[in-house]
Amino acid sequence: ALENAQLYDDLQRSEAKWRTLVKGVPDIITLIDDRGLIEFINHLGAIAVPGLEPERLVGMPSTMAMTGEQLGEYQRCFAEVLAHAELRELEVEFAQPNSDKFSYQVRLAPITVGGRVTKVISIGTDVTARRNAERERSTLEAQLRQQQRLESVGTLASGVAHEINNPVQGIMNYADLILARADDAEQVREFAVEISNESQRVATIVRNLLAFSRGEHEHNPEFADVRRIIETTLSLIHAVLRKDEIQLDVEIADSLPRVHCRAQQIQQVIMNLITNARDALNEAPARANGASKRIRLSAHRFEREDQVWLRISVQDEGPGIPEAMRRRIFDPFYTTKRHDKGTGLGLAVSHGIAVDHNGSLTVESEVGVGSTFHLDLPAAIVT
Repeated sequence: ALENAQLYDDLQRSEAKWRTLVKGVPDIITLIDDRGLIEFINHLGAIAVPGLEPERLVGMPSTMAMTGEQLGEYQRCFAEVLAHAELRELEVEFAQPNSDKFSYQVRLAPITVGGRVTKVISIGTDVTARRNAERERSTLEAQLRQQQRLESVGTLASGVAHEINNPVQGIMNYADLILARADDAEQVREFAVEISNESQRVATIVRNLLAFSRGEHEHNPEFADVRRIIETTLSLIHAVLRKDEIQLDVEIADSLPRVHCRAQQIQQVIMNLITNARDALNEAPARANGASKRIRLSAHRFEREDQVWLRISVQDEGPGIPEAMRRRIFDPFYTTKRHDKGTGLGLAVSHGIAVDHNGSLTVESEVGVGSTFHLDLPAAIVT
């Protein structure tokens, strides 16, 4: 009897130490039986409700504060821990009555007795601050992308205005001809067709410009045809290049792989690279023998580590970028242009877009020869 009493006393002291220890841990530690009912919980952390003590949750389902998709994900992970005795992790979001939301990284670990999982211990780590910081960073990055996009729209404005002016002038001329020959049905029909064609040209240019300037929240990732993205981009930039007497050589390989992307963001990268190449050519010394200014754009597929990739390259014959500048070329607000010519956001935003698409943006340059920027994107795997 004395031995049993001693063992019981030791057990009580051990349990008291364990409870003191787990109550001092910032993580929420919960002991759950194989039916999913709470047997013990150390505290409620950030999701504590005034007047609700942890002891009152004993015997309650561990899923009582979960709904929707996260409920299904938790039940799936819990069942896998019971069935396979393996650790599982997931993220769960809890909402308080005042609408505050808290994110917890939850780890479910099995407790095995006699070769069978009899209980599960859950350890929840508060990651709310980290998630909020990630959301704020994502919002800031979206704002920077939009700012840079609008900067590009300003560059395009004069060229697009000129591009629209020609078909509009044609529409006006055909309208005058229709008024002059209103009784000639055949001529009226012919002129009406031309008016329709010119109107479609204007509509296409305006539609492409609006799509380019629109906020990215309206565009979800999709399996995109890169050739179409390039052609849409060039329809906007051609007029600007013609104004600067720059020749654009385009070489797009046949059967390009599709990529899973936000097409508008890839278009923004291409637009920025071509605009930078134009600026580099305009800043270069006058060419001997009247040699023309030229930009080369190419797109082709290649393989890297047994995976198919797509490379879009923009090459110019400008002054090149010194090595010291190349090391900082993708830093935000770093620019080699005059302060009235650029904000230093273009390449930083473009680099961020490439990384967000699991790709890369790199540069090769030689002073006095020119620069080439490569946008590499992984090909989409279509199942």
